[in-house]
Amino acid sequence: MNSSASVLCAHCGNVCPNTGGAGTSSEQERAFCCHGCRTVFTLLQLRGLGQYYDLKRLGGANRSAQPASESTESFAYLDKPDFIRLYGCEGAAQTTQMNFYLEGVHCAACVWLVEKLPEFVPGVKSARLDFSKSVATVEVRDPALFPAAARELLALGYRPHPVREGEDESFRRRENRSLLIRTGVAAACAGNIMLLAVSLYGGALDEWGVRFRWLSFLLYLPVLFYSAVPFYRNAWAALRTRA
Repeated sequence: MNSSASVLCAHCGNVCPNTGGAGTSSEQERAFCCHGCRTVFTLLQLRGLGQYYDLKRLGGANRSAQPASESTESFAYLDKPDFIRLYGCEGAAQTTQMNFYLEGVHCAACVWLVEKLPEFVPGVKSARLDFSKSVATVEVRDPALFPAAARELLALGYRPHPVREGEDESFRRRENRSLLIRTGVAAACAGNIMLLAVSLYGGALDEWGVRFRWLSFLLYLPVLFYSAVPFYRNAWAALRTRA
């Protein structure tokens, strides 16, 4: 096997960081890029839903994965009468529906997994996911079940946001804009740092050399304290869960 080949995550299929090259095929099957993917993989196996990966291999279009952020939120506000009047609506046969924008939806297999929600949360009648909008419609027999349904979606790797008609687009734009800005800041700062490094390697000494080094340091700070924040969050979650 080519030792330079990348090891892919057994859940999402992204390249696993810091793997040091590929191992055996069995090692690749159990490699994970983050704690969230490992948790979802374990949940699916425990619940007898290994078919998810067969569907993923045979599934349709994919788009870049955006992992859901970890949270201890209880979603207790979802069963409040005032909130349900704003975000809920009546379904068939005395049920209540609510729409959720889901972070982390990226392939056709996500549709299959989200729509398994009634098997995980008793009392949930149905869950339908519009892949093009990343919006799931959850129908429950008792509105008090909405918090449990939201917690289960989060446990499966999809952070839910209750939305009304048209609100999902704002969530999508905000999510994409945040990632794009962080990437742009990192690219701009890194590019300028490399230009300054060329000057230093080329012989900029004395006063100009000191100035270039301080300027490089200042350009490094936005990368360290802004662009890299998602990595710190994932690292903290891994430490907190001892993973």
